[in-house]
Amino acid sequence: MSVKRRTQLMLEPEQHDRLQTLAEVEGTSVSNLVREAINRFLRQRQPLPITEDPIWEIIGIGAGEKELIDNIPVSEDPGLYYLADLMARKEIGPYATLRDGSVHAWEIAPQRYIEGPDGSPVRVGEDER
Repeated sequence: MSVKRRTQLMLEPEQHDRLQTLAEVEGTSVSNLVREAINRFLRQRQPLPITEDPIWEIIGIGAGEKELIDNIPVSEDPGLYYLADLMARKEIGPYATLRDGSVHAWEIAPQRYIEGPDGSPVRVGEDER
């Protein structure tokens, strides 16, 4: 048996009465019941090893079949992709009619992109940064 440390707890009267009754029924002490409860609590609160964290399940969840808009990564301008999806679902803007070829960033968000001299998108105000 290990050496125990004395600790004082402040319990509500009802908590103390219920623990005392349970201790009598089970033939043990209130202290033992509290230690058992703390052990259960600590086992439940034990952090998972990093490799078992459920957060890892989201990796790749956003991988999709959609092609990039003018090779702009989604992480660079998620709003562009949100607008494109919204426009496609509502069949407005560049998605209003069927057409061959890709939709360009300046067609989706003309306030943010213009067509550069070489046909690639240029972010408005980018040279000012």
